[in-house]
Amino acid sequence: MKAGQVDEAIRLYSEAIEIQKSEGMFTNRAMAYIKQRKYKEALFDCEQALYLNPSFAKAHLRAYTCYLAQGMLPKAKASI
Repeated sequence: MKAGQVDEAIRLYSEAIEIQKSEGMFTNRAMAYIKQRKYKEALFDCEQALYLNPSFAKAHLRAYTCYLAQGMLPKAKASI
């Protein structure tokens, strides 16, 4: 995703999620939020993905990234 395309990606992932929720769409949108440094929004999407599939590794990894970026090392370690 290029910098200018992140907003568009978030919009499109949001539309897809409205049609059918999937852990893949949530983690892809989470990555777009991470690129914008919107870690709370990204964590919410990771939580939604993990609700749908608790063993989805990509969601755990993206949650780890968000916690680490916010300086929350204990939560980062617990998320993986």
